[in-house]
Amino acid sequence: MEENDIALTSFSQGGYLAATHLVEVLSGMEGDITRETVAEALHGMDPIENPMVAAPYQFDEVAAQEYTPGGWPVVLESGTRAWKQSADDWLIPSS
Repeated sequence: MEENDIALTSFSQGGYLAATHLVEVLSGMEGDITRETVAEALHGMDPIENPMVAAPYQFDEVAAQEYTPGGWPVVLESGTRAWKQSADDWLIPSS
């Protein structure tokens, strides 16, 4: 994203992750790629881990909203358009 001068916002980074995860699932498919086979692959996928998210991504859990979202605490320094890390790990609310 930096190489192509794309702003590192939560929207652009979320889109990047969504595309990356979809490509990973599609790359593991064999045979025709149809609506039905993609849906089957998403429902049967193994969780995908990425340091940009608090927990492994699993389509069924996210679609059903059966997960606890986490947050990475950052501080936006005035006038810099840059985030500064303000903790060493994800914050996960207790259930």
